[in-house]
Amino acid sequence: MPSDFDGTSLVVPVAQRKLSLAEKLGWFILPTRPLQCLTWQPLPRQFLTSSYDLTWFFRPITYALAPAGTDVRVVDLEDLEDKKIRDRHRSQPGRYTRRRFVESRNAKGWSRYHKRVSVTVGAVTVCSDNDRRAFKADNCYVVPNGYPDAPDGARAAPDAGVALFVGLFEYGPNLDAARFFIEHVHPLILALEPSYRIRLVGRGAMVKGFSDTPGVTVVGEVADLAGEYQRATLAVAPILDGGGTRVKILEAFARRVPVVSTTVGASGLAVAHGRHALLADSAEAFANSCVELIRDPRLAQRLASAGYRFYRKRYSQETVDRAVRAVVAAALGNGP
Repeated sequence: MPSDFDGTSLVVPVAQRKLSLAEKLGWFILPTRPLQCLTWQPLPRQFLTSSYDLTWFFRPITYALAPAGTDVRVVDLEDLEDKKIRDRHRSQPGRYTRRRFVESRNAKGWSRYHKRVSVTVGAVTVCSDNDRRAFKADNCYVVPNGYPDAPDGARAAPDAGVALFVGLFEYGPNLDAARFFIEHVHPLILALEPSYRIRLVGRGAMVKGFSDTPGVTVVGEVADLAGEYQRATLAVAPILDGGGTRVKILEAFARRVPVVSTTVGASGLAVAHGRHALLADSAEAFANSCVELIRDPRLAQRLASAGYRFYRKRYSQETVDRAVRAVVAAALGNGP
């Protein structure tokens, strides 16, 4: 297996594999693993070039593909994929299609695989207290998502009436959120604030079709988001489904930009409506919240300051570092 080791990182290519008919039937009958873990070739033993005191796997799929390295392992479950699928199905009820059936079986595969991983490693990690409560494992720890770049000092005056939506629009929940916002929320804001405009920042070809919509600028991917946050009156997170925590909200907090989010978008962050951000789930409520921040600079400033303090207390790099050290100590048997 070819690899490239530069002294700090090891890059090993992996190959996809096709499932046989027997494997597919067996998976439908008893999905003990998610499909994502079955459709990639496991790595050979020579992948391990050194011995380590502790091996930390980012995402359970990497643990599924990599050979066992040491007796002490940590697996970052990232988002609980089974919970994400079930939450999406509850929020989007509909006809029981073939795709929905496969997703339901995959949710069972994720759930069983997560549990099996948790009893075979030293520790597993999730990114929110909500996910830890849902997972219910004694060796499950929270390592919150963080944002390392928090500029010092107050933010200069932003442009008037500019909303910012930052996201990877190749990711389904972000693309669905953009469609919901542009098709249902954006016209309501524009009717109340004709000078308002929205900027979509991030990679994704599917959102380019919104470029012809009045008041919408599709920026695409940028090397540095500092300028985008500087000009923004507010940041929006109109997420309709998904799990984990939204780094886009933490980034806006760190940049002292007030946020309007759906409840789902802010889930896992312990954000309080009216204290750290404005939360709204219907198109009308979301539009009214955006207009409120555009029209009331003092409210925008209060939320921006509260969001920044909230970020510094719970999601700064120092907080994440402390959580990582605690997991390592517990996995090595040195914890409390």
